[in-house]
Amino acid sequence: MPRFFKKVSKKAGLSPGALVHIGKKKVEKTRIRIIDYDESQFQEKEAKEIE
Repeated sequence: MPRFFKKVSKKAGLSPGALVHIGKKKVEKTRIRIIDYDESQFQEKEAKEIE
């Protein structure tokens, strides 16, 4: 006779409406982009470190 195992939900014990990620987890480097503009110019650059 085959045995059936009940799969336990990752949401068990969490409050109703709690968000649970179910897809693939992506590991990416965080980037900070600085956009500086006014009516006469536009400049965009990427910050290498937080000052």
